[in-house]
Amino acid sequence: MRRKLLSYLSIVSLLFIIACNQTDVTDPNEKPTNKNLKMVVDKAEYQKLETLRKSGQGASDPFTIEKVEVVKDSLAITVSYLGAVSFWGTKLEHSFTLCWAGEVSILIYPQPANLILTHNANGYSGNTKYIETLMFSLKDLGINDSKDYIFNVFSDLNSTDKPDDSSNDGDISNKP
Repeated sequence: MRRKLLSYLSIVSLLFIIACNQTDVTDPNEKPTNKNLKMVVDKAEYQKLETLRKSGQGASDPFTIEKVEVVKDSLAITVSYLGAVSFWGTKLEHSFTLCWAGEVSILIYPQPANLILTHNANGYSGNTKYIETLMFSLKDLGINDSKDYIFNVFSDLNSTDKPDDSSNDGDISNKP
């Protein structure tokens, strides 16, 4: 009996270790939730983040912006990051904040809207790679017609003048 229990515990421990060492987790059936997403439309906050970003002092936990696109009335930002799995095998939640100054140049069409995305791992670091699509309502940004805009999204860890990605099908120059 004792030997069976030891064998069972060994197998369970081994499965737990294997599950925690996954390298890519993408659930195609997972529905995006907005509970860990925040949008800020504030010129002062945007300028603060922009100053930190350009000086290379962004404070986000590491992440990569994979893709930016407009889907109906939402801005879909696909990101990847390393995270952890709880003891029960569920993903530990990370938070993202999208910040915009609320200003665009009306001299350029479509109007470039520069946004900054930050990531907070909430202390949950790990070696499991997650890929997820964050959905931000454009109406919450005060934008009613997305075709009037090019959304340039910068990670706050990106200190260059080139956005991580843009909703302009790969052409991230702000040409009219």
